[in-house]
Amino acid sequence: MLKGILNLFKKENWRQHSARLVIHKEVTNYAQTLRNNFTTLAISIIGVATAISWSSVVQTVLTDLFPNTSDLMSKMYVAIVITLVSITLTYLITRFTKRNQQ
Repeated sequence: MLKGILNLFKKENWRQHSARLVIHKEVTNYAQTLRNNFTTLAISIIGVATAISWSSVVQTVLTDLFPNTSDLMSKMYVAIVITLVSITLTYLITRFTKRNQQ
């Protein structure tokens, strides 16, 4: 038993132990980054699907509000509204995420 304890104090064992700790830390960081990236990807996919489904609704509402506009103008209104909503939501989500990380 004493021999095993003394082996822990050899330089080679400390180097191996230190290398294992570095590798463990890197693997843990990689796994956390991978989880964060998959979370971001999943949220982005949901956002795109939501935008596509709301696009026709917003277009119909704007067409009803402005019946004399051309099809191009109504599509531009839809694009502007969706862009403004997207910018606002992105800003709010970013603020919320930064606040929770602090």
